[in-house]
Amino acid sequence: MPILVRKVSGDDCFFVVIKDMRALDAIAENYLQSELRYRIIAEHIQDVLILMDKHKNYLYVSPSAQAMFHFDYRSLNNRSAFFNIHPDYVEHLELNFETAMLEGISFTVKVKAWHEEKQWVWTELKGQPMYENGKFQHMLLVARDISSQHKYEERLLHDAYSDVLTNLPNRRKLNELLKEAKSALKEHHYFAVMLMDIDNFKHINDYYGHEIGDHVLVEYGKRVSAILEQKGIAGRYGGDEFVVLLPYQMQQEVEEIARRIVAEMQRPIEIQQTTLSITTSIGVALVEEDVAIRKMLKCADDALYKVKEQGKNDFYIADVPGLKTTK
Repeated sequence: MPILVRKVSGDDCFFVVIKDMRALDAIAENYLQSELRYRIIAEHIQDVLILMDKHKNYLYVSPSAQAMFHFDYRSLNNRSAFFNIHPDYVEHLELNFETAMLEGISFTVKVKAWHEEKQWVWTELKGQPMYENGKFQHMLLVARDISSQHKYEERLLHDAYSDVLTNLPNRRKLNELLKEAKSALKEHHYFAVMLMDIDNFKHINDYYGHEIGDHVLVEYGKRVSAILEQKGIAGRYGGDEFVVLLPYQMQQEVEEIARRIVAEMQRPIEIQQTTLSITTSIGVALVEEDVAIRKMLKCADDALYKVKEQGKNDFYIADVPGLKTTK
């Protein structure tokens, strides 16, 4: 409790107020301890803590930035906002920053950040706007290196959509690519579905064994991919069946690719001191209208069956959905 002392002497008087400051000292001590704890955490945490004002000026960057991004965290006064973020991600990051500041919501984004030795590394940024009495004070950003996690996720995605043996797109991936190709039809981007297999492949497996058979499948996939030269996409649909998605403007382009594949497969294959000669049959469906994927594949399969009936080692083209055929 405050103690009031008054003294009067003649015309002069003065007042002395004596106040117990122990409570205030305790508050100040708690504040200093909290600030110290914050500093200790910020300086030893592995993630990078960043404080930015509403103009995106850097107020504070934790020392962990040195280890994570390999730059001097103490000289940021003249740095532009997000100077170490890949240009492809800056606009998206700034939009999240502005939205979080205006609406008081947190955000999480994945961006590429520059590292002096590793170059671009995948980084997760979490932003949390901080307010005091309803007024924006600063944005707290927490940056974390997720390059290892991202690499692992990419590997899982690759395994989920790639054939284990040939490393080509598998059935699941090919079905997704077919959906994408259907969407492009609206822009008059036609495409061909080429369904092909290795003639008498069962005989190769039975006579030479599955190991040799696997080598043949791998070589088959390599040859088809080499012929396409990024003009189309080849994938393994299952067994010895392969599918090619080929954009085209003129049917002659599709015919030329089919002829080249048929001719290339007649070139002998050398595997473990064994020379093999194979042939291939190809059924082609020309897709110029939005039809169901199963209908595209059924049309290509019917065309492939016609090749088998006519002696194999050739190709046959059918239009979808009218099934008007040309050779």
